[in-house]
Amino acid sequence: MINATAIVLAGGASSRMNYNNKALLIYKGQSFIQIALDHVKDFGERMIVAQTEDQYDYSGVKTIGDIYPKRGPLCGIYSGMIKARYDIVAVLSVDTPFISPQLMLRLAELCEGHDAVIPRKGEYCQPLCAAYSKKCLPTMKQALDQGINKPIDIYDLLDVYYMTEEEISVYGNFDRMFRNINTIEDYEKILIQEDIS
Repeated sequence: MINATAIVLAGGASSRMNYNNKALLIYKGQSFIQIALDHVKDFGERMIVAQTEDQYDYSGVKTIGDIYPKRGPLCGIYSGMIKARYDIVAVLSVDTPFISPQLMLRLAELCEGHDAVIPRKGEYCQPLCAAYSKKCLPTMKQALDQGINKPIDIYDLLDVYYMTEEEISVYGNFDRMFRNINTIEDYEKILIQEDIS
C-alpha cells in the first residue's frame, strides 16, 4: 500500500460515445469504473471525480463532483486533489482500461521529488494518467480562474518529470496501455479482440 491518493476521472460527458456513460461500459465482465478502481487498489486512498457526488455510490468509493461543472479535465484533477488525504495524487481516466497498476504506483513514487510526473511519447503527453503533487494546486487554481481547462497548458509553470516511453515499456506496451476508448467504434474493436483472444 502506498501513501498516495488515486483519483479516477469519470466526469466526462461521453459525447463521442453518443452520451452513453463510458464508466459503465463492460469489458470482460467488469465495468470500466470497476476496472479503473482495481488498477489503483494499492493506493492508501481512492476517489472518483464525477458529475455528481452520488453518481457512483454503489462503488463503495468516495465520489466528489467537479467544483466548476463542465470545465474539463484540469478542473476534475483540481477538484479531486483539494479533497485528497495525501500530498501525492495519481490520476487515471476511466476510459483507459489497459493501464498497468504497477505503472500507476511508479508515477506516484516518482512524484515525491517533483510537482508532476507525466508519461510522454515524443511530444505527446498523457496528462490524465499521471501524478501530481499538491504543490500544483495554486497554479491549477490560477489557471482555472483564467479560463484554462487543459492540464498540459500549465506544465511550463511546474517542475515536471516526463516519464519516457523507454521507462514506461517496463510496464507494458505504451500504445496499448494509453489506448483511450472514446467512441462506440473504439469499444466495439476491443470487444472483437476479446472474442478472438
